[in-house]
Amino acid sequence: MGRTEFGNSTGPGPSGWRRIILPFRWIAYRLVRPLLSEQMDISQGLEQCLAGLQQHQSGFEQELTRLRKELSLCKRALADARSEMAAIDKRVRQGLALGWDHVALVRRLASIEDRLTKLDASKSIGEAA
Repeated sequence: MGRTEFGNSTGPGPSGWRRIILPFRWIAYRLVRPLLSEQMDISQGLEQCLAGLQQHQSGFEQELTRLRKELSLCKRALADARSEMAAIDKRVRQGLALGWDHVALVRRLASIEDRLTKLDASKSIGEAA
């Protein structure tokens, strides 16, 4: 069933109460029609704006997904770097411990040499007497 404009009816004219109400209806239609037209324009503008925002949102979501992947790669790289640093730290500590062991060994050797020197000196004093 198609829309008909007011005043374009092909049937018999209005009668009774309709005949009195019809001019008020035409006036109301002519007053409301520009408002409705403006509302339609605003609605279409909002729909276009919404479509644009949805396109931007999908672009932002793609960018966010890319950044999340990049962040996970950075986290993995950081975890690998931390484990490598821990291994290096362990090797450095082992090297330092070996160095201190060497120092302790040299001190002990020096102490033994001093004792041997004293022992040789006391033997030579004992043999001379």
